[in-house]
Amino acid sequence: MNLRRLFLSLLLFLVGASAIAQKVVSGVITDSTNKAPLQGVTILVKGTKTGTQTTADGRFSFTAPANATTLVISSVGYGSKEVAIGSGDLNISLSTASSSLNDVVVIGYGTAKRKI
Repeated sequence: MNLRRLFLSLLLFLVGASAIAQKVVSGVITDSTNKAPLQGVTILVKGTKTGTQTTADGRFSFTAPANATTLVISSVGYGSKEVAIGSGDLNISLSTASSSLNDVVVIGYGTAKRKI
């Protein structure tokens, strides 16, 4: 019986410790000019592969490591931005970056017959 209590106590301690070692990061990302929500924006914890993308209404929410301090936010057509993680929801606005559109290259392959 004592061994069972010890095992149960250890299990509860480990579950509690893992819950403490993480935090929920959430917020909304909008366009800086017209404050419209941005869909498909990538949000990552700096230096890791932990992150998510925004939904159709510009919202995001994910679990980050407890030691995470900075988010890297990026999207095609907008400049990348680093934001400090605080408490509560984050309200982030991205500015357009026309130079990043030069990074997009469209290549087509195929043949077509010309009719006369």
